[in-house]
Amino acid sequence: MKTLLLLSILTAYVASGYAITCTKCFEVTSLDPTFQLPADPSLIPCSHPGEMVCDGNVTSCMTTTIITHFTRDAGPLTVMQEARECGPPFAGFLPSGDTCADEATTAAITSQIDPTTMVPPGLGLTFEDFEASICSCDSSDRCTPPSAATIGNPQPQGSGITCTICSELISRDPTFPIPVDPSQIPCSNPGEMVCDEGVTSCMTTTMTMHFSRDAGPLTVMQMARECAPPFAGFLPSGDTCAGEAITAAFTSQIDPNTLVPPGLGLSFEDLETSICVCDSSDRCTPPSATTNGYPQPEATTSAVGEGLPTQAPPSVEVRLFGSDGTEGTVEVLYNGEWGTVCDDSWDVDDASVVCRMLGFPGASGAPGSALFGAGSGRIWLDDVLCSGDEENLADCHHPEFGDNNCAHYEDAGVICLTQEQLVRLVGGGSDLEGRVEIELDGEWGTICDDSWDLDDATVVCRMLGFDGASDAPGFAQFGEGSGPILLDDVMCTGEEATLTDCSHPPFRQHNCGHTEDAGVICYTIETAMPSVRLVGGSSINEGRVEVLYNEQWGTVCDDYWGPEDAGVACRMMGYDGASEAPGSARFGQGSGPIWLDDVMCSGIETDLADCPHRPFGTNNCAHSEDAGAVCSFSGTSAPTVRLVDGSSDNEGRVEILYGGQWGTVCDDYWGLDDAGVVCRMLGFGGASDAPGSARFGQGSGSIWLDDVMCSGEETDLADCPHPAFGTHNCVHHEDAGAVCSLTETPTPVRLVGGSSINEGRVELLHGGRWGTVCDDYWGLEDAGVVCRMLGYDGASEAPGSARFGQGSGSIWLDDVRCSGEETDLADCPHLAFGTNNCGHSEDAGAVCLLATPW
Repeated sequence: MKTLLLLSILTAYVASGYAITCTKCFEVTSLDPTFQLPADPSLIPCSHPGEMVCDGNVTSCMTTTIITHFTRDAGPLTVMQEARECGPPFAGFLPSGDTCADEATTAAITSQIDPTTMVPPGLGLTFEDFEASICSCDSSDRCTPPSAATIGNPQPQGSGITCTICSELISRDPTFPIPVDPSQIPCSNPGEMVCDEGVTSCMTTTMTMHFSRDAGPLTVMQMARECAPPFAGFLPSGDTCAGEAITAAFTSQIDPNTLVPPGLGLSFEDLETSICVCDSSDRCTPPSATTNGYPQPEATTSAVGEGLPTQAPPSVEVRLFGSDGTEGTVEVLYNGEWGTVCDDSWDVDDASVVCRMLGFPGASGAPGSALFGAGSGRIWLDDVLCSGDEENLADCHHPEFGDNNCAHYEDAGVICLTQEQLVRLVGGGSDLEGRVEIELDGEWGTICDDSWDLDDATVVCRMLGFDGASDAPGFAQFGEGSGPILLDDVMCTGEEATLTDCSHPPFRQHNCGHTEDAGVICYTIETAMPSVRLVGGSSINEGRVEVLYNEQWGTVCDDYWGPEDAGVACRMMGYDGASEAPGSARFGQGSGPIWLDDVMCSGIETDLADCPHRPFGTNNCAHSEDAGAVCSFSGTSAPTVRLVDGSSDNEGRVEILYGGQWGTVCDDYWGLDDAGVVCRMLGFGGASDAPGSARFGQGSGSIWLDDVMCSGEETDLADCPHPAFGTHNCVHHEDAGAVCSLTETPTPVRLVGGSSINEGRVELLHGGRWGTVCDDYWGLEDAGVVCRMLGYDGASEAPGSARFGQGSGSIWLDDVRCSGEETDLADCPHLAFGTNNCGHSEDAGAVCLLATPW
């Protein structure tokens, strides 16, 4: 249903600007309250929008509104679709300020959209007409009301694809170079982008600008390649270009004086523009241009020689000239004649095929513009598009041999690797992290953090034998390196085997200093998942969500936070799921870092780190937006603890009940603080020993916990930092045990709310806080233990249902089942402290027997 979103690709050709933040939402609403559209969980209601930080060239937010009119048996129906997001860079098709596109522009964009895709099928609706508006504003997405245009003509929808991405400005006079803009991505070394769902085409936008100057005419070409808009409704499907009317609508309001940097002594003459799409790559058909200013000159292409075969041979030979044999201009032998390759679309994947044909392991660079010297004779190949896996350059996609629109100053070159890529981490606190350094020609050097992200870091970590990357820090977090900066603008997909397989400029080409050295933090399966805890709640199953990352606790922002996200956090701590996912710091504001933002779990993940989210530490939030969770459990699904196979009740192998099954705890990091928590859960005062190595015998079944790291202040083992339940690298000969202290201080108890001192609501002190007891299974034996702890002879009654008033705060005990012989309520069988399924309307009480006077 997302038909008019992400129009930014159409105007990616303008000069740089400043980034802003816009709200983000997408909703489809029936204007008849009696007719509800089926719920779509992927939609973001505009009544509760999210937020998005726009790309650096975006100066306005955008609202796209479509009002669709249907007929049905019950009468007319109107459905409104609204999308708010970042506008295109400098919204070239709209004037600046708070405004909407005029009818001609809107109609051009929407002329081939299929309106029947605007709502789900099978609802008994017949399309009549619809109105569309595209509006922008300078500082928010609340734009002016629609200026609508009615549209028709269906366009089928499809699925998202992967396209290359680049944007460059090139002078066609090699003696007059355009100043370098570091934000541009050369199309000779493009990146790659995965398009949104619904995108069926890639797009190439090309502008050829003609200027006059003192030294004579100058032609400047600007090219941008990226994903087309979803369903590219303004273009037919297939490999094609926009017609003159549509292209003119987009170029009619462009200020040509903004297309090249000022101060170069150029006077604008005219402009040719093309907007082309293709179905499976961004190598689109040559421009069908429209002129902005003066009449368009005729396009010319180089001729194809007579008698040339129409199909590529099974293979070609290649050679290099102009350097030392490991690098040079590429020549191919075809039809008995050597010729060059044009640098259009030339990148590392293409260069790697050439280098492997020559016996090298791959390529480190793919320079164009005849860097190693211009060839002569034929230009055999142009627009070469290799995947990188081909055995011969002729196996790559390309036009017919000899078909090109190039000159020899565009001859393509390669820089081949002489050895397999070596990488190392330097300056980190462990083998898992550090500054990234690579070796080239026997010399170690660093990588610049421009464009550096988790995909790039993941490739490095896998090269070193780790499972992946949890962070990709820049700004020389692990110290500044020395020596050369060997790589910049690395853009990996995350699937590459080595860094040199990723898109990047040639080695040693950069605009950085060592203050920008890139780093990585790698993980193995054992270290992958950050621990999680709940803080600030009134019971152990609720609170502010905090995650342990890089040895520091931090919070989670509530942007996009919902039951699926809270459920993942709760299941990490042993609960069944989440009953609530409160935001706005309901459980108090945290301090320190906000580790996660824009968390969007599906609900099936086993760890929050597995859910889509921004990089750790990247957010646009304050602690007033800290996310929380209220976890749910039923019966014994909340973890319970016991000691097994000891010689007395106060010692044994530690076992916990999780998901209805008893399992053990691994002794990794196990110590007195951990054992102390277990002992206090069982009513002892603390622990005198924390043996490992299965001193009390090996358990069987699951190993539920590993790497438990308690501070000693927790009230439940589940509150201690630990990986997800069931995640470990242990066997049962590492089962942990505990020896609990028998010299504990009796649990303080009191009676509250009674009409005399010998009766009232039972409260006990635990963890420095008073709390109540639930009346489940509460009886005279239980009340008798309490009364004897207070010096009475026993109990005459054991009332429940909060007869003496409802308490507040924690409900410390539930399912208490005393035999009556115990000297302390904590010695009776009960669920773990704080674990219950009660409310304060079930608070237990006691009426104690007064001593007889004789």
